[in-house]
Amino acid sequence: MPAYVRLPAVPALALCLATGALAARSATGYKCVYRNGNTYHAKSKMGSKQIHLGTFMTAVEAAVCYARHVG
Repeated sequence: MPAYVRLPAVPALALCLATGALAARSATGYKCVYRNGNTYHAKSKMGSKQIHLGTFMTAVEAAVCYARHVG
């Protein structure tokens, strides 16, 4: 499995708006997207368990992954 996953081009802002993935208080600007050095991680919760959705080069890619996960 590659260290970084590239997603196909998607109207990212529209997808994030539709699923509520934008977050004004987040440092990255997206809900459940976290920065770690030069990469971004998308995470989600199922019950009490945290799920790592992937590692990405940009915050937008991570936000799209999260939006697809919850969408």
